[in-house]
Amino acid sequence: MTLIQVIVLYICGTVDSLLLLMHKGATCRQMSPLKHLLDPLVCTFVSALAILAGYGLARLVGDLKTNDMELLAVGVILVLFGAFLVRKGRTNEDIPERVDDSFTIQKVLVRSLVTNIDAVLVSFCAAIRDVRLATAMIVGLCANFIASFAGLEIGYRHGYVMKWMPMVSGALMILFGIYFAALIV
Repeated sequence: MTLIQVIVLYICGTVDSLLLLMHKGATCRQMSPLKHLLDPLVCTFVSALAILAGYGLARLVGDLKTNDMELLAVGVILVLFGAFLVRKGRTNEDIPERVDDSFTIQKVLVRSLVTNIDAVLVSFCAAIRDVRLATAMIVGLCANFIASFAGLEIGYRHGYVMKWMPMVSGALMILFGIYFAALIV
């Protein structure tokens, strides 16, 4: 995989973090500068754990793969995950934008664990394609922090917008999956 492919793949994988913190920003009354950094850092920390989990999972099954099978596996995983994101984007409900003082760091941590499942899958695919862990960590964590910070700011200033983002991300994942599967032929 080229560096550009890795960057695009991890950007697609950070859409859930962007939407999570956009929702949080849309429900906050006031935010301190520390809060502006703390919530994205929590999402980024969880993303680091997810990247490590994806690489660990790839190492567990690493001996079972052949070159064509690894491309097919990456393609199938990305197509299935992309289809899930497109479906999720189509059924995305409007989120009420009311003040929610109970939306705490602990809730962000728990929701980050759930929303970073895509980071595990993306990292698994990157590891199978022999992307170095250091490269994946740098790209993945930078993409996640930027997306999380941007989501929090957008939500705080403009409300919950971009409900269509999961569909765009899913479509890109499907295209990547088709690309990897087509490399077999």
